[in-house]
Amino acid sequence: MLKIHWLIVALMVAAFFVGPAAAHVERTITSADVEGVITVRLEFPQNTIGGVTEVIPQGYEFMVTEHPADQTLAEANKVHFAVIGEEEIVYSLKGTGTPRITGTWTDLRAEEAETIIDNNKAPGFGIVSGCFACICIALLRRQYR
Repeated sequence: MLKIHWLIVALMVAAFFVGPAAAHVERTITSADVEGVITVRLEFPQNTIGGVTEVIPQGYEFMVTEHPADQTLAEANKVHFAVIGEEEIVYSLKGTGTPRITGTWTDLRAEEAETIIDNNKAPGFGIVSGCFACICIALLRRQYR
């Protein structure tokens, strides 16, 4: 029984040192300013080549980006960006509140597609780690009573 507890403790320590898996592309959304302008920032690893499609929810309007015009296509509720070595793309929306944007990233080098993760809405690893730590502590207390 004691060996199982030490295995659990070892796994918990390893989980804290390994940390969460890094997303290839992360999205950060700022709250609307007084004029209703929302800034969205997409961050990429270095030397990436691929494409992003962002789906803008109803009630929001794509305004502007500094990304090159020949690498940007805005249509209806979608915005497409070609990424050739950029480390970030910043664009603006008009609307109220914080939009729930969905998007996909296609990495042409790795030939993979993935969902873009919101930087400001991903507390999952911390919650899971905290719960795991509480369970381990409870098991260890039970063992040493």
